[in-house]
Amino acid sequence: MTVLLQVFHALVLSRLEFFLYPELLIYPYLTASRVIPYAQILDQHFPGLMFFPINFFTLGFQDPVSFKSLMIIIVLIQSAIIYRLSRSKISVLLLTLWQPIFEGNQLWLETFLPLFLLPGFLLFQAGNFLTLGLVLGLAVVFKQTLIPVVAYVGMTLLFRRRFRQLFIFSIAAVFPSILMLLYFYRLGTLADFWYWTVDFNLTVFASLGRNLPTLKEAAKVMLIFSVGLYCFVRYPKSRHMLLWGLLASLETFSRFGLIHLQPFIPFLAVAVSLAKKSLKFVVLTILISVTWFGYFMYDTPNPGGYKYFDTHNLKLIDIVKKHTDPGQKIFLLGVQPHVYKETSTLPPANIFVFQFPWFLQVSGGRILTSLRVDPPELVLFDTESNIDDQYLRDYASYLVEYIKAHYQLIDQVDSVQIYARRN
Repeated sequence: MTVLLQVFHALVLSRLEFFLYPELLIYPYLTASRVIPYAQILDQHFPGLMFFPINFFTLGFQDPVSFKSLMIIIVLIQSAIIYRLSRSKISVLLLTLWQPIFEGNQLWLETFLPLFLLPGFLLFQAGNFLTLGLVLGLAVVFKQTLIPVVAYVGMTLLFRRRFRQLFIFSIAAVFPSILMLLYFYRLGTLADFWYWTVDFNLTVFASLGRNLPTLKEAAKVMLIFSVGLYCFVRYPKSRHMLLWGLLASLETFSRFGLIHLQPFIPFLAVAVSLAKKSLKFVVLTILISVTWFGYFMYDTPNPGGYKYFDTHNLKLIDIVKKHTDPGQKIFLLGVQPHVYKETSTLPPANIFVFQFPWFLQVSGGRILTSLRVDPPELVLFDTESNIDDQYLRDYASYLVEYIKAHYQLIDQVDSVQIYARRN
C-alpha cells in the first residue's frame, strides 16, 4: 500500500506543471563561471548547493527535467522516512494528498529541508546529539531559516539539564557554519556575505519584502493549522514534531508563500497518524483532504509543462544566440535569468541581482554603473515585468532610461524588447 501511494504521488507530481525557482539554475551557473558569490552575485540566502564550488550546476543539474526528477526523488524519500517515523500508512496518504497542494510542484530550498529535518527528528528521539548537530548544522548552511530549530533543540537540552549533550550538540551544530565562514573569509567576501544574509534581511528586506496571503491561501493555512492544533492539544507525543515543522516554516509569516510550509507538512501528516484513537477526526481529515486534493487537481492548469521554459522564452534564447557568442555580456531587465545560462552569457561586469524593489533599492546604482563600465552587447527588457503589483518600468525607471538612451530597439517578442548597442 505504501509503495502504491508513492507511485501515485510520483505520477501526480509528474503531471503537474513544474516550477523551478530560477535561483537554483542561475546561481550555480554563475558560481561555476567564476562570478563571486555575495560580492558579485548579490543574494540574501545561505549558500547551500548554490554558491560553493560543488553546486547543482557542477553536479549535473542544469535543466528543468533533471531538477523535476530530483524533486520527485526527494518527496519519495520523505514519504519513506515519515512511514519509518509513524509506522502508519495514514501519514503517507496525507503527505500524498497535502504535499502537491502546498506548491509541491515547485522546487525551492524548502523542498530540501525535510531531508534534514526528518532524519534529524529520528536522531533527536534516539538521543544521538552529535550526529543531530551535524545534520541540523548542514541544514542551516542550506537555509538559515532552520536556526530556530537548532535553538529549540538547544533550549530543550538546557531545560532538561543535559549539559553534556548540549555541549556536544552545540559544537556539532556550529561546525558546518564555521567551515562556511572560513570559506568565504578565504574568498574575501565574508563582509559581503554578512551584509546580504544578515544586515540586509533584518533591515531592507524586512521592511520592503513582506507580503500577505490571499483569502484562498489563508484558508488553506488555517485548515492545516487547525488540524495541527487539535493534534498538539490532544496528543502530547506529537508536540515536539509539530514544533519542529512549525519552527522550520516561520518564513511563511515574513514573505508569504505556500511552499514555505513544505517542512511542516510531513510532520503534520505523522501527527495525524498518531491520533488513531480519534477515529472520527482521522476519517474526517482524510475525507476533507481527498475532496480538497480532487478540486486542486481539477483546477490545476498546464499539466506536465515547465514554467519559464515555453515557446516565448525559447524565442528569446534563439535571438540572444543569434546576436552573441558564448562568454559575451548581455543584460536581462525583467527577463527570466536562466537565459544567461541557456546562452552561455554573463551579466555586465559580472554583477547579478534579482531586480526586485528591495534589491534594487540597495544595488540599483551598482547595476547602472555596470552598464556603463562594461556595456553589454544586447539588452532584453520586459515592459510588463512586475512583482507585488509594482512594475519594474516604474521602480527601475533610471535603468530603462539609460538603455533607451544608449541602445536601439532591434526586435520584440511579446512584451520583451530587444536592444542592441548603438554604433
